[in-house]
Amino acid sequence: MNRFVWAGRAGLLWMALAIGTPALAAEPTLNQVYEAVHAGRLNQAHGMMTEVLRNHPDSAKAHYVEAEILAKEGRYGEAHGELNRAERRSWAACNGRSRQRRTHPASPGACF
Repeated sequence: MNRFVWAGRAGLLWMALAIGTPALAAEPTLNQVYEAVHAGRLNQAHGMMTEVLRNHPDSAKAHYVEAEILAKEGRYGEAHGELNRAERRSWAACNGRSRQRRTHPASPGACF
């Protein structure tokens, strides 16, 4: 192959990697979020949860964790709203599931 073909392929590979990089970036884990909270980096934890909620808007657990962070920041009204969203999503997730699964009412995802 001539060098122009190789240059073209290298350029395409570079573009694919540049475009695909955000998709390859790992989403924050629950442990990373809680580590940031316990270290007092609430802004960082809140930013991580914003990303998680953007990717998983129907996750009751994500809304519950966001409510915890907002409460720690003293933003109680917003925390209450997130807790309500978590509860609605939890109930929606339980719809159609067996009612035999019982967990503590404070745990996200509890089915009654």
